[in-house]
Amino acid sequence: MSLLSVIIPVHNTVAYLENTLDSVLKQSLSDIEIILVENMSTDGSDVLCDELAGLDSRIKVIHNDIAGLSRARNAGIKASTSDYVAFIDSDDTIEHDMYEKMYEQICHYDADIAVCNYDMVFDDGTSKKLYKETGCSEFLNTKEFTYNLLKETICSSACVGLYRKDLFVKDMIMFPEDRFYEDRALTYLLAANARRGGVWIQKTMYHYYQRPRSISHSLDFEKLSHHCQADMERCKFVMSSGMFPDRYERKPLLDYIVWSFFWAFDQIVPLADTACKKKSVMDIRRQMLRMFSFFPVLSSPQKKNLWRLRLWWPYLTGQNGC
Repeated sequence: MSLLSVIIPVHNTVAYLENTLDSVLKQSLSDIEIILVENMSTDGSDVLCDELAGLDSRIKVIHNDIAGLSRARNAGIKASTSDYVAFIDSDDTIEHDMYEKMYEQICHYDADIAVCNYDMVFDDGTSKKLYKETGCSEFLNTKEFTYNLLKETICSSACVGLYRKDLFVKDMIMFPEDRFYEDRALTYLLAANARRGGVWIQKTMYHYYQRPRSISHSLDFEKLSHHCQADMERCKFVMSSGMFPDRYERKPLLDYIVWSFFWAFDQIVPLADTACKKKSVMDIRRQMLRMFSFFPVLSSPQKKNLWRLRLWWPYLTGQNGC
């Protein structure tokens, strides 16, 4: 049995897959299994996966007959044979020692999760770093780790983490299927169930390439709706889990999540160009107002946003009181 299972969902990324896989095969931690979960590709990625599997015995291939990133990741988790799992998208790359450093830190602190930083790499070769970069590792207990992840001080992408597999299997936490922003809806739950805490490696080791057709470059009504849904689930968790009982401890978390919600919500309102979409927007609005019916401890800007959602809806949307 390998130390680590690396799960790579593959869908129409034939132009990038070999480069991605090369960065995994050259890891300094070589005792790994690599699971390519190909799902309904039409560009030859399915054939390429099978060809690549013939080059290295560590590579396994699963062909899913239903497309979807979450479905692919869940299938990979179920097929994995290691005690730890990691994820990488099939058009990104990682540093050669990423998994070795993460595994070492998990063992050193006896933690359940290790996460690192990522950068955004653009077509012109430039990159942008988003998180504190000290090169050091910091151990956080379960509450601290969850807090920082919800506050996005630590990246919530599943691709920057190494996870004890039991967090998925034993705690029955899997990626929500048929949804975008599935990481945003899941990784904080993994953190909350990481009873041994987590380690934040404050170093960029994952490279997220900004492709023209990536989620961040092709936001539409459905994706933004799922972003709102994930933020509402996060709000509910903060208010009801009991992990953050102090109301002033909850304030910065709720402030950030409510701000994030309105970032997405204000973009979907003008995209609601059908009766079905308008109903969906109204449902999101109703859920958010019900959750914050008394507007608990929030900063003034976020309280104003909620009042705007409640009182000025017809005027802001032009939907005549819909």
